[in-house]
Amino acid sequence: MTLRNDRHLRASSDAFVRNGDRWLVTDTFADGSIRVAPTNAQLKATSARSEVMLPPAYVRENVALGYALTVHKAQGTTTDRAVVIVEENMTAPQLYVAMTRGKEENHALVVTSDRSPEDHGHQPSVDALELLGTVMRRDTPDLSAHDVMRRSLATSENVSLLRELAAEADQFITQGAPPDHSREIEALTPRADLGRANFRLTEAEQALRAAEARRLHAEAAVSEAERRSLRARLPGRSGEEARAESASARAGTTSELATARRDERSALKAFDASRHGLDEAQRSAVELNNLQVVEEQRQRWLDGHLEEVQWAKDLHVRLEERTTERHHPTESRPRPEVLGGPRELAASQGLPHSVSTGLEQQEREILEPIEHAPTHLHRQEPESEYPAAPEPPTLPRDMGGPSIGR
Repeated sequence: MTLRNDRHLRASSDAFVRNGDRWLVTDTFADGSIRVAPTNAQLKATSARSEVMLPPAYVRENVALGYALTVHKAQGTTTDRAVVIVEENMTAPQLYVAMTRGKEENHALVVTSDRSPEDHGHQPSVDALELLGTVMRRDTPDLSAHDVMRRSLATSENVSLLRELAAEADQFITQGAPPDHSREIEALTPRADLGRANFRLTEAEQALRAAEARRLHAEAAVSEAERRSLRARLPGRSGEEARAESASARAGTTSELATARRDERSALKAFDASRHGLDEAQRSAVELNNLQVVEEQRQRWLDGHLEEVQWAKDLHVRLEERTTERHHPTESRPRPEVLGGPRELAASQGLPHSVSTGLEQQEREILEPIEHAPTHLHRQEPESEYPAAPEPPTLPRDMGGPSIGR
């Protein structure tokens, strides 16, 4: 069947390829083109040159199998046998048209469940005859193809279909909109803080200068302490006391010098780290600016396609809800509680009296052995309300163990 009018493809001077025409393929070619002959009897009779060569581009985009048709395409078509797929959204006029196409046989395949084929063991949600009766009572005007598609997609709860539609919606947004860099922007924002990086570098520079000044002061103090005073050169007790004081001063100043040098090295490392941090912040700021430009372009595209974006969000919400219902079916279906024995249970389920008698007999067969069993098998009174905790095992005094002090 051809699906598009093309006045350049002609079976005769007054007949061209039309949408809805059915053809018989007479030959195929390696480049994808096909030669077809019309099946329309009137066209055969009036056309001297009835065969048409369909080019590859037309075949690829506008040719479909002629035996699988919609109800609208099948109007006016007569076949030996027809098979109709009946769904709940079909109307009585559509069913009548579809079930009168075959001269010898007309079969109706009724879709009784909206579950996907991989849901093994699922019971049909509606009876086939009941669905057929509903369709035959629906004498509504025909809807356009777009309206039928929108209603079907809006009310469909099939997980496989929802997953496929969500993937197609995401692909449409991915192909049209620039990439989403919101997470990268969120991660780069604190790293691209140039003000904070400059402040840290200034603090590190001031700390380095202060540590350098302390080191110079400590070096001067060591040089001063190393000079021996005149009193330290004297013999006797006075000289000994002066030499002791000089040695103590040299030790103190040497220790202060070592501490000052260590602080200066730490301050130098902090200064280098702050300088590298400023370089990293500058690079992050440039990258952040580029990503923000792309994100603004993405947002403008999304603002211009609000319906497509909302459609994708709705599909994901419905898919998540449907998947949750499939994984936890008992949460959304409360089970009725029936109090009483087998007779009340059978009555609540609408079972006959014979069934309730059988249930009572089964209950006696199960409970009688338990009631006559020895008491110690199923009754054991606790000695107290709270059982005593087991005593820890006693270890030998000479047994070795881990030492906390080691």
